[in-house]
Amino acid sequence: MQLHVSPENLAYTNDLHGFDAYAVSLRIRPRVQGVPEGDFPGWVNIASIVTFPDGSKYHVDVGFGGGDATLPLPLIEGLAHRNLGTQGIRLVRDWMPTQQKRRGGQASDIPVPQSPEPTWNSFYAFAELEFIQADFEFINCWTGHSPGFYQALRFCSSSSCAENLGGRTRVVQECKTEEARIEALDGCFGIRLTEEERLGIRGWVTELPQRESAA
Repeated sequence: MQLHVSPENLAYTNDLHGFDAYAVSLRIRPRVQGVPEGDFPGWVNIASIVTFPDGSKYHVDVGFGGGDATLPLPLIEGLAHRNLGTQGIRLVRDWMPTQQKRRGGQASDIPVPQSPEPTWNSFYAFAELEFIQADFEFINCWTGHSPGFYQALRFCSSSSCAENLGGRTRVVQECKTEEARIEALDGCFGIRLTEEERLGIRGWVTELPQRESAA
């Protein structure tokens, strides 16, 4: 994942509007079948820490996507909030498993979303350390030139899955039937639908034929 930052974004915008704000960088755990797991990677995203005149602080991350806070999150440890659907979200101060120095300094702040079951799972971590534009430019330089990072687009339309790796868009798999589309979701995106989810499209205008018609 490549970072992008400009003076018009996040903390810089907040500062222009009179807020006491600064930018921090985030470590986001990878997802397997939609569930965060494994170690935290390096810095891969950006958020803002906003302080109000009464001293209260809020974490602000806009437009990240599913799992992130839908409203500014107070930096109050353990305070749970209702997020999307049955999902809750809270902030805890803890150490990442791979950290070696665990005495002194600032512990990581980890917002953790809640699944439909009453269990918490660490999603991403950040420290209250200000990142300036030069920091993000440095990270962008490395990710922009490392062969291990690439930018691409893969999507599924009503009748095919396609991808663009920087040139022309090419079709990866045709989807003429519902079964073919289900296979494409699994093969191209790792999305495995349950039987209930497979049947959920029945009767909708977006439903594809169950069987391929004879030529």
